[in-house]
Amino acid sequence: MAYSLSGKDSLRKLTQREINEVCYGMVAYKERKAPELQNPNRASEQQLYRIREYERLLGWDDNPDRLAAFLKNRFKTPAVEWLSKVQASKVIEALKRMYQRKEAAG
Repeated sequence: MAYSLSGKDSLRKLTQREINEVCYGMVAYKERKAPELQNPNRASEQQLYRIREYERLLGWDDNPDRLAAFLKNRFKTPAVEWLSKVQASKVIEALKRMYQRKEAAG
């Protein structure tokens, strides 16, 4: 990355300005690739959005401990962000069924 940004083959040859450019380039790269770099098996942003949407529809958004307790009891995971793609899919389906029962009950 340093060579592609500065044209110099050694980090020792870089000026402070070039070092800053390399650092900014690395941060930008990390931000673009962050989900893939962390863990490709983690729940997607869309799945997390759906879980949060069902949390809101069920009226749980005022008490975040409620969703955390549900996840801990049913999926042995204390946080939504730690769910795998498969677990997130199961959470979405469970919350969807809970919401449908709530709507059917009135």
